[in-house]
Amino acid sequence: MKILTFIILSLGSFAIFAQHHHPSDPESVHGMLMVGTESIYFSHLPMFHSPHDYQVILKMELDTKTKNIYLNNKKNDPDETVYTIVPERFVLPEMVNQKGSFHYSLFKGHFERGGQVLVHNAVASISEVVYFKKFVATESKPDVLEYLVFGSANEMFLAHKIVSKPDFDSIVQINPLQVDFGNFLFTTVNFLGLSNGTPLQDKKEYWGEVNGQTLKIETKNTFYTEFGDLGF
Repeated sequence: MKILTFIILSLGSFAIFAQHHHPSDPESVHGMLMVGTESIYFSHLPMFHSPHDYQVILKMELDTKTKNIYLNNKKNDPDETVYTIVPERFVLPEMVNQKGSFHYSLFKGHFERGGQVLVHNAVASISEVVYFKKFVATESKPDVLEYLVFGSANEMFLAHKIVSKPDFDSIVQINPLQVDFGNFLFTTVNFLGLSNGTPLQDKKEYWGEVNGQTLKIETKNTFYTEFGDLGF
């Protein structure tokens, strides 16, 4: 396995934002998935209609009380992978652009599917914008399965790169790679021989291509997969 060093420009996410900023978006409630333990990430649960037509991954700073409740729940119930949040209403592009703070409620499980409320009125602040892109209806999906890599050297995740309907949302944790990701880096993996339409499976080995280089990726477990909200 080759040791790769990914050098990703931190301005990349903001360039995407600037291109697709829509100040006319209304305020709305943007539910998100929460993942990570070393660092905490919120992943927007998107749909293909306004104002929810954005794929967004944010690195967050949580208040100490909420973070401890979340981490203790994950420790005591390792079989539960889905933690979601319901934030206050805001304009999503503006919140991301400002790297703002917002109030939210934390749920163990999916907030719309029987999730249990763990914390009301918590506060979180955006520390890094990992990925931000507005969907474009005319954009063609690639033939090869693509995932976005985020996290740290000890805790790495893949998020399926959503393009146009129908599509799916999926976040998978992978085993650490022999890759120098630095403090906070991001890139895209193309999975060789896999068509774009079927999520990666748990505890499997795959070969992925990054910038013309090939590396072996081992999946650990899936945190979230959703087809229904992105089927129309």
